Amino acid sequence: MIENMKSDGKALETIEGTVESIIYTNADNGYTVFDMSCEGDDDIVTACGILPNTVPGDRMKLVGEWTHHKNYGRQFSVAYYEKKLPATENEILRYLSSRAVKGIGPKTAQKLVDMYGEDTLDVIENHPEWLAKISGITPAKAQSITENFREQFGVRTLMMFCREYLSVSMSMRIYKKWGGASLDIIKANPYRLCEEFQGIGFERADNLARSMGVESDSEYRIESGIRWVLSETSRSGGHSFLPYERLIPFAAQRLDVSETVVVSAVNNMIEDNRLVRTKIESLDAVFDKSAYCCESEIAAKLDLIDRVCPRLEVGDIERLI
Repeated sequence: MIENMKSDGKALETIEGTVESIIYTNADNGYTVFDMSCEGDDDIVTACGILPNTVPGDRMKLVGEWTHHKNYGRQFSVAYYEKKLPATENEILRYLSSRAVKGIGPKTAQKLVDMYGEDTLDVIENHPEWLAKISGITPAKAQSITENFREQFGVRTLMMFCREYLSVSMSMRIYKKWGGASLDIIKANPYRLCEEFQGIGFERADNLARSMGVESDSEYRIESGIRWVLSETSRSGGHSFLPYERLIPFAAQRLDVSETVVVSAVNNMIEDNRLVRTKIESLDAVFDKSAYCCESEIAAKLDLIDRVCPRLEVGDIERLI
């Protein structure tokens, strides 16, 4: 099935169908090229994009646009996608027979479907002890099969949750680091995304958080926002710190909260040693802890050079260069 839609003023299409064969896949980033038969259409289309763990038999809903590859011709470039679980016994058998789930081959797939029918995937996900009733599946292997199945669909769930704010490749990076706990971590504190992943800025994490209903004066938001303000000041103006009396109103303005909220957060972060407040000549300076450590190391290195390197006359410098 193919239908048209618009996204950000750009015409996109939606294709639904079943994956027939995998042409190429990159295990590191999930980039996959595959052939898919479309519902209600006899044509086979070639699709490409970052779709990790795609296997023959997958039922897919793809959103993207048609492109033309100079070597391989017409292809459907996937912007985002939704993977649907097989529903009928035949679909489940085909899916499992393709070795989509580690530990299950064609013979074991047939045994599982014969015993559990349309409930097979529910058994794999939620009842590993029932898998061990199948000959050839030990309790340890059953647990491994269940974990592999959950991991595959954990990635899918994370991608669907974050698809409007994060790329598929970024979602994969997150899942590789946090595993099955990824979604719970994001829901608990979405600002950890910009704290722990290069390429996710505060503003993107903030948009995701606001879509989840996180309040503007959330402790997590204010503390992450203060570090963002200090980082932006460093990036745009080359300043490794801000005076306390400037940081408070500036952060309050950027985060659209009261100065009282910012003062409380800054003081808490100083107490927890995530920010450093120190005197620099007449300035009451506030550093992010990482910036303070960098500046301190640079100062120590310069001091070392000053003490151990030989002195040169001004007139010798050009000759030395």
